[in-house]
Amino acid sequence: MNSRALDVRVVASAELTPATRAHVHALCNAAYDEDTAPFFADVGAGTHVLGVVDGVLVAHAMWVTRALETSNGLALTAAYVELVATHPTQQRRGHASELLRRLVDELPLFDLAALSPSD
Repeated sequence: MNSRALDVRVVASAELTPATRAHVHALCNAAYDEDTAPFFADVGAGTHVLGVVDGVLVAHAMWVTRALETSNGLALTAAYVELVATHPTQQRRGHASELLRRLVDELPLFDLAALSPSD
C-alpha cells in the first residue's frame, strides 16, 4: 500500500473545473495509453470519484446513471462504473480499490451497479 494518504473526492461532471477535467483526461490517457476523449463523450455526464495524493490526481473512477428494463417490465436504476484508471506511476498501491470502495458507499439508491468492461 501507498504510505501517503489518498484524498478521495466525489464531484459531479458539471462541477469539474476545466483544469480538473483536463487532469482527469490526462490521467485516463496515460492509464489507458490512448486518447480517452471519445469514451468520455460516449459515456456523458456522471459523477467522478477522484483520488489525490499530495495535491496530484493519481486515480479516477466515475459512474453514470442508466435505466434498465427487465424482460418482465421491471425498471431498474443502474450505476455504470466507467473509466477506472490509476496513473501508471501510481499503480499497485490500492488507489483504484479505495476509489471503488468509496464509489459503492455513494450508491445506496441504485438497484444495481456494474463495472463497464474494457477490451
